Amino acid sequence: MSIGNYQLALLKGQSPTAATLNKTRRRDYYINICVDLPTEPTGKNPKVIGVDLGRRDIATTSTSETWKGKQIQSVRDRYSKVRANIQRKRTRSARRLMRRLFGKEHRFQK
Repeated sequence: MSIGNYQLALLKGQSPTAATLNKTRRRDYYINICVDLPTEPTGKNPKVIGVDLGRRDIATTSTSETWKGKQIQSVRDRYSKVRANIQRKRTRSARRLMRRLFGKEHRFQK
């Protein structure tokens, strides 16, 4: 096993928590080693707010604020019904239409 100096410095004095061995198509092997490193909070405000992006509630923060977004939900439901009808056909033109609609819905949600 060949490890570079940068990786050796990161592993020095640490205890690995997990490791995964991966094999590429060219028959090369790579090992991914997970290590817990303590980090200091960045920024001026040490408060952290978590935001959950969901399907029914657009966003919910860890301070219990929610945003509903009924217009976005109605558009998502409409695209969902259209996708179901198109997927049933399973033709080449249906796949092209699906790609186009995915981009349109994705841009709307952004």
